[in-house]
Amino acid sequence: MKRKSIILLFLMIFTLVSKAESRSDYNTWISFNVEKGVAKNFSVGGRAEFRTQDHFSKTDYWILRLLANYKPLPWLKLTIGYDFMGNKKFDKSNGYITLPSFYKDIHRAFLDVTGTYSVNQFTFSLRERYIYATDTPMYLDYLDSSGEMQRWEYSPRKHSHLLRSKLKISYAIKDTAFSPFISNELFIGRIFEQSRTCAGTGIKINGVNSISIYYMWQYKGTSAPKLNNHVICVDYNVKLK
Repeated sequence: MKRKSIILLFLMIFTLVSKAESRSDYNTWISFNVEKGVAKNFSVGGRAEFRTQDHFSKTDYWILRLLANYKPLPWLKLTIGYDFMGNKKFDKSNGYITLPSFYKDIHRAFLDVTGTYSVNQFTFSLRERYIYATDTPMYLDYLDSSGEMQRWEYSPRKHSHLLRSKLKISYAIKDTAFSPFISNELFIGRIFEQSRTCAGTGIKINGVNSISIYYMWQYKGTSAPKLNNHVICVDYNVKLK
């Protein structure tokens, strides 16, 4: 059974990537997650994520995360975390200077409250996340055509507050390593900004390692930045006791 699960896993990855290769507007997100229990009901963890676009030809984001989890009740989990992110920017120009691509550093703190309910082989979870994000301002001093010194702030500092609500339903298939799931996440700033709808499966490799493979479709509101709507995601997870 385990051998069949591994073969099916590779077939799923190949199928998803092959379908994505036929599109010009897809992203690929790959992450590695680790969680370690340090006391009763308390754990710490980390995440490294890499996002590409345009058939792996461009980097979109890289993300490094630190977090701590506490479960005051069996069905309730509280999480506090910090993200250090790099967002690659292309083709910045002010008419005098054209910049090469550069990474914009973003600092993000978040608080999660997650409730989980299981019945038979179904698991329902609802996660509410508050995010505060800011970034590092970047500027360049230069001489304009009249010989005057100018300062071009090509990446001004921004602050943002965001609420993200995520509902997820999963189903553990008996006598297999697979747990198919669907989820939907809403992003609310001052108004609705975007949503992410996912469908895929979790695959348990052993008591420590697991993997999630899923397709994500993103929808943006009129005020949100441009998105690559189609995303193939692979998350590798390690949970240590």
